[in-house]
Amino acid sequence: MAPIRAQVVQGGNLQAMIAQVAARHGVLAHRNVGTTGNCHCSGGRGNCVGCESEPVTAKFERTKGNDGRDGQPGAVISNRLVEGTSGKDGSFTIVVRSSDGGERSYPSRYNLELVDFDIEDENGDGIFEPGEHIMVKRIRIRNTVATDWLVPLIGDAGHAFIPPSINVGLTATVEGSIKALIRRKESPPEPGQIFSREEVLSITATMPWLDRELPHFEFRRTVVIQYPIELRQFKHLTTLAQGSKNRFAWEVYNKGARPLGSNTSSRRSIEIEVSFPHDCGNLLSSSNRWENRVVQHVPTVPNMGASPLQQTLQIFSNAKSYIHVLLRIELYILAPGQEQLTEGSLPEVCLVHTHDWRIQISSHHTFHPGSSILVVTNTETTSNKVQAVRNFIENEMMLQMDEWNVGLYGGLQYRPDEGELRSNSVFTAYQGKTIVFLGNRFTFFGDEPRRITELCDIRSLAEATCNGTTCLFLGLLGERSYDALLNGLIFPVPSEASGTAQLVRPSDQFTTKEGLADSVRQEKLCGSTNFALCTIPVQARWYRFGKASSKAEAKKLSTYMRRKLPQERFLITPVKIETDTTMADGGGFVSNGSPGECSQSSKKKQKVLAVLHGSSRQLSVCAIEESRYINATNMALPNVSSLKSNLDYFESYSIVASLPATRRVEMAWDTGVIMAEVETKRSTFALNAIVISLQRDINLEIQTFLREAGPQVPQSKDVEELKSYMRLHFPVLATLFQYHKATTEFKPPAPIVEVLHYAEASCLPQKKRHIAQAVLLPIGQRRSQLRNFIMGMVDELLMRKKFTTQEIKEFHYQTRMIHSNTDSSKRNTEDVIDQLAIEITEISKNAFKKGQKNATDVLPGTIFCTNDEWNAHFMAIETSAARMKADTEQAWEALGSMILPS
Repeated sequence: MAPIRAQVVQGGNLQAMIAQVAARHGVLAHRNVGTTGNCHCSGGRGNCVGCESEPVTAKFERTKGNDGRDGQPGAVISNRLVEGTSGKDGSFTIVVRSSDGGERSYPSRYNLELVDFDIEDENGDGIFEPGEHIMVKRIRIRNTVATDWLVPLIGDAGHAFIPPSINVGLTATVEGSIKALIRRKESPPEPGQIFSREEVLSITATMPWLDRELPHFEFRRTVVIQYPIELRQFKHLTTLAQGSKNRFAWEVYNKGARPLGSNTSSRRSIEIEVSFPHDCGNLLSSSNRWENRVVQHVPTVPNMGASPLQQTLQIFSNAKSYIHVLLRIELYILAPGQEQLTEGSLPEVCLVHTHDWRIQISSHHTFHPGSSILVVTNTETTSNKVQAVRNFIENEMMLQMDEWNVGLYGGLQYRPDEGELRSNSVFTAYQGKTIVFLGNRFTFFGDEPRRITELCDIRSLAEATCNGTTCLFLGLLGERSYDALLNGLIFPVPSEASGTAQLVRPSDQFTTKEGLADSVRQEKLCGSTNFALCTIPVQARWYRFGKASSKAEAKKLSTYMRRKLPQERFLITPVKIETDTTMADGGGFVSNGSPGECSQSSKKKQKVLAVLHGSSRQLSVCAIEESRYINATNMALPNVSSLKSNLDYFESYSIVASLPATRRVEMAWDTGVIMAEVETKRSTFALNAIVISLQRDINLEIQTFLREAGPQVPQSKDVEELKSYMRLHFPVLATLFQYHKATTEFKPPAPIVEVLHYAEASCLPQKKRHIAQAVLLPIGQRRSQLRNFIMGMVDELLMRKKFTTQEIKEFHYQTRMIHSNTDSSKRNTEDVIDQLAIEITEISKNAFKKGQKNATDVLPGTIFCTNDEWNAHFMAIETSAARMKADTEQAWEALGSMILPS
């Protein structure tokens, strides 16, 4: 049977297994035989259908297999077992059956709801003031208190009682009131802040016998806790002069519904205490005595109204200048509940409002004819800053300076009633000198902070700069107002484009561009000022089929003027003007337009070019960025600068460079000269700054001339012609050569010699292409012609100073040592000069280059513009002038009402 079991295990079926068993036991299948067959029925051995079946039984067993591997153990339970969620709260209903059989259901025995209540202050002025009681009245309840500042009262005053019965759906008003105390303010208010707090008032109802709160008492009311009076409407000046008397005023405003003051029914006295530093000035008391602390009584302040007050302040003439002090005003009121005091008891008062005025004390402006620099200060200028600038100018530069505070005079113009000078602007008194503006933000008579450029009259300042005034703005770089100011100073457009024809004089009407250039050249040599407005007719060209192109002619004129006069600036725009012509009876025209009885007049439009002669490239207006070594309080940081003036080196250099070229040349020539038996000993830094700034200006003149392909260098020996040429195209260099000490026999000082070295070096090739041009095109080189021209002027100067031929050769040899065609570090003279400036200012090259912006950076030269651009330029100037005039008039009005005669 083993094989049979194997088959079963291997997948054999039951029928196959039975067949194999039958075959092994000799079991045969049923078959049909005859009635005499040899089946078991007939005694045979076979089977038939009629024979009974004989079961064949076989027992099969399968041997036991090996046990399998154990299973993995189960995970340990990590979740905490918590209680299940509570079921819903149960509820009950109270059913009331009436005698008539009706039923009404209620969820509880009562359902009281707080509907509303009223709040009143104790004295009835409508102000919930610290120290008084607050009353909760007319509490309305329908059948359906403690905070940080409100202190409940103990006893019946802090309670109200609910009526014993309230019908369903009706509202009942509780008789009486609930009283609470508003806590006193423990600390005085901060200066400038008005005390005001909002508190939420709510009411709680309890059943005394169960000590249980009633639900649905959720009605709340917001209460504003404040004092009934405050200070407001302050009128005062931000800057006061030494030795001046000034008036300042303010109001005491009553916000309540009842009048306040000692003379009113409330009997609540009000006092004002004003104090000022004793070493700076005094206040005028009610007894006409000057004291540093005075008290004013306010008898009456009407309800919902104000009482005006004023005080007089006198500034000592010896008070320190440019210091900021505080004038303090304190407002006191009698505390609530103090009205019925007995004699001898001290009343309790409350400090309800404090206001501090920050006042700057400034010195008066005094014009000194010998001063070289005017420093324009403002209301935020500190004594440290002014003293730093003064120390450098007077102790290191050995110059005299004046001061002008815009907060003291209401702008940059003289007040009409002062009469110190007849000029309208302070700029007029300082023509040909230097004006240093402090460019920090400051408040100006109560308006929003502004910069000094917003107070400058563009046309007045442009006229001053045209006459040689130079300007420096400290800490103003990056301001849009400065760029707008520069545009106006360079080209102060007098009118719109359409109105230029009416402003042009007959002598300024030219027919050719050559005539215009010659006229400008002659006027410059005669010393006339700029800002002349000229016109040139637009010429018709044959290659345009006889038509005139205004735009093309304007661009052509712009290029021509830039080449002929590279140091000048012109603004050019095309315009159309109307010309009157009068035809007589005979057909001729009368040019003057005077009509006769039979003459006919006609108007004709003509295209012309309007040309505005702007400021030259010698316009010295510069702005520098704020010093990186000055902190927010304008105090110089320690261990940064060795200058005793505490100024940044870059600021100090900029002040020197802002001086007019004539002044710097004079200072360079006067080095070591004894004047009035006192040797002028300027600091080494100041002398180095003078030399470097002159070297930079002369290098800029030479490079501009060469870049713009200026006019041919004269080859004549006429000294006057050469001087005129130099004065026209190289004004700074001409100032050095034509200074009166240049004609003497004394040898020039070292600073002058050093400037001449770099002037000659600036004419040498500055780039590789210049070297290539000098080699490939040696004839007609403008650079070499200019170098020969300047060398000739230098030789003539040195020979006048008794230099020998060998000394002159040595001079030119030292110049070649400064410049090198092969050494890239010495090829560009401008970079060499800038490196010298970097060494004395102790800043990086990038900081020196980008830390300043002058007029050349904004408008480098002659430009062409459209009529719209011309008109926009004019409107910007007019808008600035109107804003400046309005600000100045407002300031003058305030000054007139606040300053008292001494």
